[in-house]
Amino acid sequence: MRFYITDGILCTEPPRDAARCLGSFDVPDDARHIDLPEGVLSTGEVRFRLFPQLRTISLPNSLEAINARAFEQCTHLTHINLPDGLRSIGTFAFANCIRLTALRIPENTNFPGDMCFAGCVNLRELFISRRQLRYKKAFRFCRFLTVPAFDAVPAELRRACVMGFAGHEAMYSDVLQKKYMTHLRKNASTFCKAAFDHPPLLRLLCREALIKPQYIDQYIFHALKCGDVGLTSLLLEYASAHRKDTLCLDSIQ
Repeated sequence: MRFYITDGILCTEPPRDAARCLGSFDVPDDARHIDLPEGVLSTGEVRFRLFPQLRTISLPNSLEAINARAFEQCTHLTHINLPDGLRSIGTFAFANCIRLTALRIPENTNFPGDMCFAGCVNLRELFISRRQLRYKKAFRFCRFLTVPAFDAVPAELRRACVMGFAGHEAMYSDVLQKKYMTHLRKNASTFCKAAFDHPPLLRLLCREALIKPQYIDQYIFHALKCGDVGLTSLLLEYASAHRKDTLCLDSIQ
């Protein structure tokens, strides 16, 4: 398929006035990766679900708008980096991208339309600013996200949870300052509720001994159900160290 860049807008039809065309490029129908060139300001009315094998896409720094339904039903899309200059995301723009697991939305990006990320059922890591929390309806049916709980979790702390358990101990140490530990301890109950859908946070709660022993069975069952062997082992060690009674996995229901 051939794309045209008309006045900065991505199109599938050539403009009548050739002077308005900033360039064109071809993408094969079975493409697994698409690299949008610099100069594209908006996705226009293009629907990327026309490429059923699309796994990743590189967006240019010039991109300012991802329009409605642009990546809807891109069910094989696993990774996308949104440029810092992105200003808006349209309704249903990423709806039902079921293989997306992590997403960072630039601080100045607006996505007021409902259901922008609806049905991204495997989206687990979301980095957004406090201002963007008002767009909670955009994340309907994202079963692994507990968006309201993010209001209590500073962005730096969320990032520390992710980075700290991915081998970046220096990042973890620098970001997780004393004030965040104080915040964790004062809001332990809120964090515990969010931890079911945020394994790195649950690991942090274990590490800082903030999980009440009487609730440990529920977390172990949840980790087993999710098939997270590492987290299950960590929770079992925590239970062994913080509970006087002997834990029996057969009793967990």
